[in-house]
Amino acid sequence: MTTNLILTGDVNLMNVSDAMVPFALVRDEFHAADIVFCNLECCLYRPPDGHAVEHEGFFADPRVAGEALRSAGVQAIGLANNVNYGEAAIMASIARLDELGIAHTGAGANRALARAPAILSRDGVRFGFVQRSSVYWPTNHEAGEDTPGIAVIRGHTAYHVPMHGSRPPANRPGIPPEIVTWADPRYLRWLDEDIAALHSQADVVIASFHWGLHKEVLQYMPFCARSLTRVRPSTRSRSTAPAVAPGSRREATRSSSTCGLDAERPVADLERSLIRAVSNR
Repeated sequence: MTTNLILTGDVNLMNVSDAMVPFALVRDEFHAADIVFCNLECCLYRPPDGHAVEHEGFFADPRVAGEALRSAGVQAIGLANNVNYGEAAIMASIARLDELGIAHTGAGANRALARAPAILSRDGVRFGFVQRSSVYWPTNHEAGEDTPGIAVIRGHTAYHVPMHGSRPPANRPGIPPEIVTWADPRYLRWLDEDIAALHSQADVVIASFHWGLHKEVLQYMPFCARSLTRVRPSTRSRSTAPAVAPGSRREATRSSSTCGLDAERPVADLERSLIRAVSNR
């Protein structure tokens, strides 16, 4: 038996006044699928007096936008992204999704709840979803021990003068630096722990990442995606599935698997050295 999954990219429902409009062209396909997972790129929140204390964030009418998701057949939502910002907006989105019975992951009243997975079962197969963002505001956005927010993987950036072999270049004023990025080892460890724990609760594990800069694949991104290959299921009957790109449809079998993005990009010696240096702190 197979299960049809649809994994979409960003869904922004700002300024929607008719719940039947946003998904009109894909409604039949969504309803034909067993599971539809979306990254919700807006908050289901109406700011008091039309003004938000949290200036960052995109706000959609919670009644209309919520009904748009429900009527389209969306069963799971990822909330870990750069526009789900502000305690009131985040908690309002979660409350509305709970009211609609739509599973969600990636945001919560504290770090543990933000990291918690969304789990759905179809035809005896359990599907577990986790989401992380590496694109987020520096204040009041990341979920803390006791504070609301989103689940993140912190990224770091370094700039250095390009080397010629093992030697620095000749004096050339204005030479552009090389930009190096890497994922914080503590956050990678948390992700590994969450995926390992999810394997005991789900047959298929799907990780969603909100990241990147324009169309570039930055060095930290493969380090995040490698969590899907570092963590192996505990039983021999489970396996690692091929990569799944956002916005795709996938058929899942009953064997346990991990779905994610391709993590097999080469990593330069400099980046490995940076990771070792940070890990040894």
